[in-house]
Amino acid sequence: MKHYGVLIKSDNALLAEQEERFPISEGKKRLRQALSLRAIPSTLYGCECLLKEYGDSGEWHHVSKFANCVDYYDVGEVLELFEQPTQELLTMAKAKKPQPAEVNEVNVVIRWKEFEGKGRYWRSYECDYVGKASIRGDWIQFNGKRKKLSGNHIDVEDIDALRDLIATSLERTIEKLIITSDKARISTSEAVYTKKCHNLTHAIRGTRKLIRAPGYLETWKRRMKPTRQGQDIDG
Repeated sequence: MKHYGVLIKSDNALLAEQEERFPISEGKKRLRQALSLRAIPSTLYGCECLLKEYGDSGEWHHVSKFANCVDYYDVGEVLELFEQPTQELLTMAKAKKPQPAEVNEVNVVIRWKEFEGKGRYWRSYECDYVGKASIRGDWIQFNGKRKKLSGNHIDVEDIDALRDLIATSLERTIEKLIITSDKARISTSEAVYTKKCHNLTHAIRGTRKLIRAPGYLETWKRRMKPTRQGQDIDG
């Protein structure tokens, strides 16, 4: 069917609708109306569940000017089941839509890939973000973007949950450097001390978490700073 020369629905889509098969948005309304005439309580969400469970035969048709492929569901087939409905059918018919997942505000480190171009001429590039984000179900929103947590090209780490782990890891690194250091050499050689600071900085970077790196570095410096030339740090 065309409207002002633009394809609105294919002929097969029109034929399907004449035979009581519709897209889910239209089908659930018609199913609810039909159940209401039979005095069967129902909800739009319940009718949607019924169609997807019992009225889905894999049929689809082209609709809209973009010729989108839309799934069609058999309302008539579902209604036949209600000639002698089971308790399961009656319960599903009046099912209520689950409440939206709770939104959690978290501090995160996010790394993901963006893709641009088309056909053979496309490329991907790495992106990252550190800061606050909102998580609802399987989706995360941050800095005006929305990504699926279970996606293949995204890695999300909860900063707050990682703080203790990072702290423990870095504290162990500090203790190891202190224990294995020759205090006399450190106190008599500023160059050695500087080298140790450099090593610690790289150890911190090795965790890929720079959240509290400056604080740990200052702590290490205070504990390891030589007092005066030739004197042991403890003495």
